[in-house]
Amino acid sequence: ASLYWLTEDKTHQKIVEGEEKGEGTFAFGTIYEFESTVSTDELEREAIGTDIRVALKVEASIHSESDFRGEEDDPFDDQDHFTREAKATMHRAISENHPPENVILELNSLKFAEHREFSDCIIAFIPVILDHIASTRGEKSDQEFVQHIMTNITFWNDLYSRFLHSEEDYDIFVESIELSCKNSDILSKTFHVILQILYSKDILEDTHILRWAENARQFEDDKTKALLELCKPFLEHLEEEEEDDSEEEDNDSEDASGDNDDEE
Repeated sequence: ASLYWLTEDKTHQKIVEGEEKGEGTFAFGTIYEFESTVSTDELEREAIGTDIRVALKVEASIHSESDFRGEEDDPFDDQDHFTREAKATMHRAISENHPPENVILELNSLKFAEHREFSDCIIAFIPVILDHIASTRGEKSDQEFVQHIMTNITFWNDLYSRFLHSEEDYDIFVESIELSCKNSDILSKTFHVILQILYSKDILEDTHILRWAENARQFEDDKTKALLELCKPFLEHLEEEEEDDSEEEDNDSEDASGDNDDEE
């Protein structure tokens, strides 16, 4: 099973089932499990303290580095060459105004060279894009900042589309945005704006956003509750649209059934 977690320096790492505790696997942060249920025995019960469930975040215990390695060892030494390189590529692209197609080529080459998944690319580039947006707010008014967000988010639409393939990719995409917003006082109040922009540009569908909300409602932490409250009007709008679409499909089905009866 593929696992992702947020490390102390706010980067994501990928591990596989069976890695030993001695590698620092569970040293920091939030663990993600996206592919299958994994028993807590396999994932060091003492470090997790709870079940791991499909596509749900699980808060892990925070352990000191010495719990996993010697004091002289760096727990992030060889942490994830791919993530470092992918983030460096994204930082360079933003600072030097590279077009999205160039970044897509670079990230795709890196992905194939290191045998990584599309989701690994998403996990690397989303925080860089959002951190750039937050760091360039300056003295902009709220309205100006919303426009700033839209300009910067939509500039990379081709990049998102290139790396969003499976439903898992979409889940990781939204959750990566969520984490970046939770970790930024500036972005924490704009999560709903980012989702609405991505929805309006057909990057995200209502099912992706509503699925995020359904999963998020299972957590009681204040930051998650705050994001859900922020998104409440938008979520209600999406739910209403989904209900209307469902009713239209039912009516179309009934009409088709009636036509068949008439022909008989």
